[in-house]
Amino acid sequence: MVGTIDYTALGRPTVGNARVYATIEEQSQAEKVNIFKKKRRKGHQKAIGHRQIINVLRIDRIEHDINEAHFARENEIAEDGKETRTVALV
Repeated sequence: MVGTIDYTALGRPTVGNARVYATIEEQSQAEKVNIFKKKRRKGHQKAIGHRQIINVLRIDRIEHDINEAHFARENEIAEDGKETRTVALV
């Protein structure tokens, strides 16, 4: 989703002509997730676990080539009488 106060552009799944510049701040692992499996009355127990890798990103800037000319329609009055905002689906 990219936009300003006046207009908004939603992408399905991406916004065309948009770029996000980010910096990797930290690469680490999360807390260990313990998985314990047991079958009752069988004496069977199994304990496994894993640590998920986490990347902490800092968004530096977002560049997009979207302006009000990309919008196909103006703000409309919906059937229920409420004003709606224009949203571009890119």
